[in-house]
Amino acid sequence: MTYEEALKYIGSRLRFGIKPGLERTRRLLAALGEPQDSLRFIHVAGTNGKGSVCAMTSAALMEAGCTTGLYTSPYITDFRERMQINGEMIGKDELAQLTEEVAAHVGDADEITEFELITCIAMLWFARRGCDCVVLETGLGGRFDATNVIKQPVCATITRIDYDHTAVLGDTLAAIAGEKAGIFKEGCPVVIEPYQPQEALAVLKDTARRLGCPVVQPDEAAIEVVDSTLSGTDIRYDGVRLHIPFAGAHQIANAVTAVETLRAAGVAEDAIVRGIAKARIPARLEVISTQPPVIIDGAHNPNGAAALADAIDALLADKRVFAVMGVLRDKDYTAELKLLGSRFERIYTCGGFSERALSGAELARIAEGYTERVVPFESCESAFDGALSAAVAEDAAVVVCGSLYLAGAVRGYAIKTIDEIK
Repeated sequence: MTYEEALKYIGSRLRFGIKPGLERTRRLLAALGEPQDSLRFIHVAGTNGKGSVCAMTSAALMEAGCTTGLYTSPYITDFRERMQINGEMIGKDELAQLTEEVAAHVGDADEITEFELITCIAMLWFARRGCDCVVLETGLGGRFDATNVIKQPVCATITRIDYDHTAVLGDTLAAIAGEKAGIFKEGCPVVIEPYQPQEALAVLKDTARRLGCPVVQPDEAAIEVVDSTLSGTDIRYDGVRLHIPFAGAHQIANAVTAVETLRAAGVAEDAIVRGIAKARIPARLEVISTQPPVIIDGAHNPNGAAALADAIDALLADKRVFAVMGVLRDKDYTAELKLLGSRFERIYTCGGFSERALSGAELARIAEGYTERVVPFESCESAFDGALSAAVAEDAAVVVCGSLYLAGAVRGYAIKTIDEIK
C-alpha cells in the first residue's frame, strides 16, 4: 500500500459517518494486540482550546525529556499532522505500512469509521515507537469517542465547553459537559479550564466527585497579565512567569490549564515554562505577517468567534480590518457573523474549500446584514488576493476566519503570497 492508497482507504471509511460507541474500536485494537495498554496518556476533551492545550502540554513534555506522542484533529495542511512524536509527523511510508497492517484486520462487514481507524493506527504507532506519554485529543465529545478506549490516564483535562455538535452531544451545556466528562476514570486527576460556564462546571465536578477524581481548576486570581501583543502574551501565574506564544487573551486560560495538567503529570516547572514558550500550533489566531497584519483563525463556533472578536478589539484597535470568510453550512455561522461582522469593514466571502461549505455568493447574501461591505468570491485564494491587495493599498489588516477547513485550504497559499510581495 502506498501513502496515497493509505489516505484513500482511510477516507473511504467516511461513508460510515459518525457513530458514537467504543465497541468497534475495542475489537480492532484487540486484534492488534491492545497497543494502547502499554502507553501513558494525558486525555484532553472540550469544545474550544483543545488544540492549544495539547500543543503546550506536548511541548513541555518534550522539554522534560519524554518521548511524546501527540494525537490531534483536524489537520490544517497535512493529514500526518494528526499523529506526531516529539514534534515530527509520522512518515508517509510508515503511515502506509501501518494502514495496510490495520486494514488487514478490518472485515468487509465492519463499519469502523474514519476516526476510529485513524485512532487505531495512531495507537499502534505510538506503542511501537515506545512513547513515554501520549497527549490524546478527543475527536467528538468524550464518553463514546474512539479515544476513550484507554485505561486510566495520567490526567483528564477539560477545556472550555460551549455549544457545538449539539445533534450528537445534546443541546444544553450540562448535556455536553456530561459527554466530555465521560473521559474521567476512577481516581484519575482532573483539570478543568478556569472560566468554565457554571452549568457545565457543576456537571464536571459532580462526575469527578462520584468517581473519586481529585479536581484542579486554575485560580483566576493567580493570573496577572504582564504584556500582550500580536506575538503573544506574558503572564505570571501562581509564582511562575510564562510566555504564551499565541495571540489572544483566551490563550491565557489555555496556558494555565496546560500548566495544571503538566503539574498533575509531575513535570518540573522549568520544563513547563520552556515548553509553553516553544509551543506552536497553526491557524489558532496565527499571525503570519505583521506588515500588513495577517491573522488566520479557525474558530467555528460562538465561543471561538467571541475570542477572535476580543483579540481584534485588543490587538487591532488602530486598524481597519478586512476579513476573508468561509463557513460550513452545518455550523452556526449567523452567531459568528453577529459577533464579528461589526468589526470587519469589509468581508471577502468564499467557498469551494469543502463540500460542506456555503458558496461565496450564499455567504455574501447572509453577511450583508452584518457589515458595511461584502465582496463575494468563489475560491478562497481569489478572496485572499482581493483582501491582501486592499489591505496593502489601504493600510489595513486581514483576518482569515470562519472555519478550520478554510484555514487549512488558504494557509499555505497565504504564506507563499505574502513572501512574494515582501
